[in-house]
Amino acid sequence: MNTPSFEPRFSPEHLVRRIHYLEQEISSLPTGSVIIRDEQQYIRVTDPENNTFERILSSKDGQHYSDLIDRRKTLKKEVKSIVRFLNDPPPKVTRSLPPIIRSTQIPFQLTLDYYNNPPEVTNPYPNCGYVLGAISFKSRFELIAAQAISELGLPFRSELPILTSNNGYLFMDIVIPVPERGRCVGFEFCGMMENHKYMHDIQAKMISYADLGMVPNHDVFYVFGGEKWLPTKTELQNIIIFAVENC
Repeated sequence: MNTPSFEPRFSPEHLVRRIHYLEQEISSLPTGSVIIRDEQQYIRVTDPENNTFERILSSKDGQHYSDLIDRRKTLKKEVKSIVRFLNDPPPKVTRSLPPIIRSTQIPFQLTLDYYNNPPEVTNPYPNCGYVLGAISFKSRFELIAAQAISELGLPFRSELPILTSNNGYLFMDIVIPVPERGRCVGFEFCGMMENHKYMHDIQAKMISYADLGMVPNHDVFYVFGGEKWLPTKTELQNIIIFAVENC
């Protein structure tokens, strides 16, 4: 019997929150265009305070402003895409910002500041040649998960170092920033459920994370598979969407 597959989708409530976050970032970014004068390329920039100036495009400043302008265009396209989806019935939703209800404090290691400025510590455990772009992974399960995350258009870090009180540095498989919720969410992809020692190590990792105030399946999601079976990409994406919306 074939297993039914369902296209993973973020909820309208989450997408409305995403729009608000994107619009805030867009308002902080400059607009601009490239002009040619005296056979030299310049970028003419208008910043959020409505100041206009020019920089040589090939200069460090010119490239910096060019990147910011390109990011603004990318974010505006994302907003248009989300709005188009929300305006297609069903569902038709209000653009009012949904409240974020928290019952627990965000662990320091899952804040956006920590994600953007992690400790410069690398995992001594060797990667096994599973590569996505410039990132290598320890297992095929992590690689498949990273592919699923990338297809959802989400950024992530792999092997984020987490200093624990009893086990030194542990390295979280994947962490996704969720700026529209003001935090990050972590994942451990555990692919050898049949291996007793491996599962014992996972249990120790869970305890170490819990000691730091990380709540399972709220702050850190543990996704299990076996040596001969793994969740499908659609199943992984549904787990990831749930995590991002409910962290």
